[in-house]
Amino acid sequence: MSETLSPSASCEYFPTCNACQLWDLGYSAQKDLKVARLKDLLNLHGLESPASVEFVSSGEFGLRDRIDFTFKFDPVTAKFHFGFYDKDKILIPVKKCLQMSSQLQKIFEEFSLVEPKTSSANILKGSVRLRTGVGGLKGCWLDFSNLDIKHLLEDGTYLRTLLSKGFKVEMGQKGKSVTEVNGQLKLTDPKAHQWFKTVSANGSEIPLSCLVSDFTQPSVQSAKALTTIVLNWALKIKTGNLSVIEFGPGIGQFTLPLLSAKIPVTALEVDAAACENLRLNASFAGDELLTIKNDDFQRRDFSDESGLILVNPARSGLKKFTDSISQSKAEFLIYVSCFPESMCEDLERLKSIYRIQEIKIVDQFPQTNHFESCVFLQRIK
Repeated sequence: MSETLSPSASCEYFPTCNACQLWDLGYSAQKDLKVARLKDLLNLHGLESPASVEFVSSGEFGLRDRIDFTFKFDPVTAKFHFGFYDKDKILIPVKKCLQMSSQLQKIFEEFSLVEPKTSSANILKGSVRLRTGVGGLKGCWLDFSNLDIKHLLEDGTYLRTLLSKGFKVEMGQKGKSVTEVNGQLKLTDPKAHQWFKTVSANGSEIPLSCLVSDFTQPSVQSAKALTTIVLNWALKIKTGNLSVIEFGPGIGQFTLPLLSAKIPVTALEVDAAACENLRLNASFAGDELLTIKNDDFQRRDFSDESGLILVNPARSGLKKFTDSISQSKAEFLIYVSCFPESMCEDLERLKSIYRIQEIKIVDQFPQTNHFESCVFLQRIK
């Protein structure tokens, strides 16, 4: 029998909304479910694991500092609806989401009051990302059609309203900034701001610059838990000559903490813009121990003398890149994943080379089936 949630934690949109699946389970039952799922996957792939899997939680709700949603104009009611899709792809209008941090909820409400339209027409549909940032920054990325972007720039009313409310506004697939130039609104080169932060080896916060449209973890708080785990594992094995090769560092969530611990890092990143942001962020935190290579590491073999490999791949996992890892000289491997199915497939390919020493779950997505896994492995002698 599962425990139930208190009435104060009940979501008025459950179970219609498809974003969260586990509001009808108490939190301890959610923990047991996720730990059991990971253990089952490990067993399925013949992986030996420690007796216990540590479950790290930052709380049951209120974690998200960024969120993606859709809006639609309803011609019947002549109203705009902002929300999430259900399992049948029907938009559910949402006014409050318990997954948002209090600051994100505040700017969601503020954003929703501004109707996306020009003086002559309504924007019928669009996707939006909202973010909170360091020092009270608030931003939105409007992923609209090119024609809608053109009309909004020419009309100016909607965009100027957002700008007047303090929003940093990005538009289009490239996240270009909306800027007023000589009285006219224009799309200019993307501008990085401090939308995220990580934690140093001494516990102090390190701001991270990127775009509203860039990938980061959804929560600063749970990302801190992930970073602390990775950093502590690296410090545990640190010797005078330990160095790390990191694949897919993004804007530097793990890179900068490692550098703060005086651990040299070689960062391989396929995205050129992410490399620039990583270089920018490291320049403020100390980059004398950092080497950045803009390369598609999954399509190349690599040769490196690093003692620790750190990977945080996309949902699809590492696939054949595990062959390169097997042929490396690294004694240790840290694997961070948001998708345990592909992670376990990768670890099965590596099980004759590396043995699992520790596993931790970070519950970055409470009330959902999803979670983040952190695995620490050591080469079999």
